[in-house]
Amino acid sequence: MDIFSTFLKFIRLVFPYSLLDSKKIDRNKLEEIEEYLNIERPKHIENNSTILTRQFAQKKIPILNNLSVNELDDLIDKKESDMDGIFNVVWAKGGALIGFGYIEYNSEESKYLYKKNGNPTTALIVGLIMIFSLFLYIAFFLSNYQITDIVKFIIHITLVFLFVTISISILSFYTNCKNAYKELQKDKYRHIFE
Repeated sequence: MDIFSTFLKFIRLVFPYSLLDSKKIDRNKLEEIEEYLNIERPKHIENNSTILTRQFAQKKIPILNNLSVNELDDLIDKKESDMDGIFNVVWAKGGALIGFGYIEYNSEESKYLYKKNGNPTTALIVGLIMIFSLFLYIAFFLSNYQITDIVKFIIHITLVFLFVTISISILSFYTNCKNAYKELQKDKYRHIFE
C-alpha cells in the first residue's frame, strides 16, 4: 500500500491538476468560493453590476468559473441548491472538459437538460485512442533513430508510464462526472431539471 500511495503522490507532482481525487476541494479554494458567494456576489447584485463585471469576478473563482453568471444565480436564488448540488452540477457538466458532460444548461428555460448531442463515453474512448496513438507514433518515430537499446527501453517505459498515468487521470475524471450526474438524479436535486 505504501508503494501505491507513493505512486499517487508522484502522479500529483507530475500532474498538478491531476484528475485523481479531483472532487476534493482544498481549504483555500473553499474560502475563495465562500467569500465570493457571501460577500462579493451580493455586492455585485446590490450595485446592479453589469454581467461582464460579474463574469470577470466569477471567472477568478475556482469551480464557479465553469458556470455562467445566470446559471449560478438560478442555482442559488431560484433552485436553492446547496454547495454539494453546485459542485455536482459543475462535475456533471464536465468541468473544464465539456465533452465528458452529462448535462447542459438551457438558459431560456433556466433548467438543466440531459445532453442530447455527444456521448461522454464516446469522448472517453476517443480521448484514450488519441493519446495511445500519439504514444505509438512517438515510439515508432524514435525507433528509426540509432540509439542504444537501453535508451530505447527507457523511452518506451516512460511512454507506457505516461500513457497509464494520463489514462488513469482521464478515467477518474470521467467517473467523477458520471457519479455527479447520478447524484443529481436523486430526489434532493431533481428540481434543477424542472
